[in-house]
Amino acid sequence: MSDAHNLPKGVKAATRSFITSCPQFKPQKNFAGKHNKLVKKLKDKLASCGFVCETESSIKIEGRAGRIDLSCERGHNLYVIEVKGFERRDPQLFHLTDILQLTSYALALNKKRDVIKAILLYRDDVEHLLKLDNPSKCSAFLEKRAIRYEDYKELVEELLNAPIPWGRIIGPYCLYCVNYDRCFNLSQGG
Repeated sequence: MSDAHNLPKGVKAATRSFITSCPQFKPQKNFAGKHNKLVKKLKDKLASCGFVCETESSIKIEGRAGRIDLSCERGHNLYVIEVKGFERRDPQLFHLTDILQLTSYALALNKKRDVIKAILLYRDDVEHLLKLDNPSKCSAFLEKRAIRYEDYKELVEELLNAPIPWGRIIGPYCLYCVNYDRCFNLSQGG
């Protein structure tokens, strides 16, 4: 067992611990104001489409606390939605730290529910969703953005139980880092 003083306190800190120790990592600007407005707009939109939504649900996993931006129920599904106030550098890719944070939340709830859909939405995704004109389009949009959080279970469990700092790790997950271009752009000597 690791020394408790070396463990990050919350889910977000734990899922970012290995990337923040990388010398190439530069955190995103603080988008708290935009984030809160996006979550409110998204909650209102999904509620108008028949979802029952709750913001800032508290969870615990592996002794760590976290807050789910938006959890919504519709039918037998529970949608665990993590909202980011910035756009992705590549619309086809998610940032690894965001996936791991969302995976932690989904795993915490997975013990209580059978059908969980883990959804990661960036600012551009939310803005698109807000323009949709009927409930079936909203549901389809969310379904298309659901991640297979089970694929990240082992990595999340390791992160939640590991001391920090991890040190720099180069591997297939680097592709999903927000700073991928900075590390691997050889023309800039990275």
